[in-house]
Amino acid sequence: MSNKPNFNCKEYILAMQQLDLCLNNFKNMYNVDNIFDQLSYSNTRIYIYNSANLSNGVKIHAASEFHQKPWFSDVEITMDVDYQGNYEETYWGKVLCLVKLLSLEFALIQWYDYFENIPENSKFGCPYLKLENHYDLIPISSISNVVHIIPDFNVDNGYFINKYIF
Repeated sequence: MSNKPNFNCKEYILAMQQLDLCLNNFKNMYNVDNIFDQLSYSNTRIYIYNSANLSNGVKIHAASEFHQKPWFSDVEITMDVDYQGNYEETYWGKVLCLVKLLSLEFALIQWYDYFENIPENSKFGCPYLKLENHYDLIPISSISNVVHIIPDFNVDNGYFINKYIF
C-alpha cells in the first residue's frame, strides 16, 4: 500500500482551492498576537496533516487516501457562548484539510446548515442539514467532537445527524 495522497480526490482539490482565501479571511478577522505579520517577514512553512487529536482524545481525519478511500471527518463545532451573540451554540462541518502554521493548528471546514422548509429543522428527531458552499479556517481546539452524518439518498444535498450513536 502506498502512502502517497490521492491528489485527484475532490475534497483535497476543494481544500487547496479554498486554503489561500480562508487564510486571508482568518488573518483579517483575527490577528492573534500579530502572528500573521510574522509570516510576511519569514520563510514560514504550512504543514498539512492527515489526522489530529482533539482535546477529548478523539481523532479527526482529512486524508485523501486511507485504505484506498478518502476519509474526511464530519465534526461538531461549539461556539463560545459569551462571544456568539445571536448565533447558535453548535454547528457542524466537514474537515477538508488540517493545517499547522507556526504554532497554530487549524481545520479548513466546509459548513453544514439547516435544510430549509423542514419544520424545526429536523426529520425523525435528527437535525436535517445541507452542505453549504462556505469555507472557513477554525482552530482545531474549537472542534468538540466527531459526528456521524448520513446522506439522505432521496434528496440532493440532504443529510441527517445521527445523534443516537454517541
